[in-house]
Amino acid sequence: MSTTWLIRYWSVVILLLIRLLGAAAIMWSVALLPTFWHQERIDQMARHIIAGERFQASDRASVSATLDTLAAANYGSAAISRSVAIARLGLAERSLDDGATDEFRNHTSLLREAAGRWASDAPADPLFWLVSFSLSNFQDGFEFEHLKYLAMSYALGPREGWLAIRRNRLAIALFSVLPPDLARETISEFTGMVDSGLYSIAADTLLGPGWTVRDKLLSALKESRRAN
Repeated sequence: MSTTWLIRYWSVVILLLIRLLGAAAIMWSVALLPTFWHQERIDQMARHIIAGERFQASDRASVSATLDTLAAANYGSAAISRSVAIARLGLAERSLDDGATDEFRNHTSLLREAAGRWASDAPADPLFWLVSFSLSNFQDGFEFEHLKYLAMSYALGPREGWLAIRRNRLAIALFSVLPPDLARETISEFTGMVDSGLYSIAADTLLGPGWTVRDKLLSALKESRRAN
């Protein structure tokens, strides 16, 4: 067997292997493309939900189907677990608003499962504890014991503007039952939103759940202005 023949033989073998690997890579990309698209869609939804927006009633079915597709694909990264849990929270809220009791129970159950994955990936995420607070209230109704989750969210992320948009409104709605330290954190967060230029969000909070404690909030704003 000549050396020239051997060179030609192995060249053909290597060329075939390269082509096979290339074809496999293309097929892998095509197979995963729908999953990547779903992930991007859920990430965008999560950002809107964190900002305090709600799903439209007409979105419930399509969003739920997208989340089921991701679950079937066995998503595993911390970022995806986070976005999926937030989207599940949004669906539970929307179903509750619409009085869709069976859907609400189903989404709450799926939210609990998604939160479990998220907890193992990022237990120090302040948003996780805020979602846990909402989930506990969904499951059992409000109990004072649940405030530990809200307190943990503040402890891990006390000055998070992106989180304050959702958290502050929720906390102020429960202001009358907050312990003193948590009440102070809530007021400080409210003045922090104003100081950061989130005027419309702070105004919505003041005119909404904050109206019953407007004197405390406005007094804190005055003190903040004097300090600055």
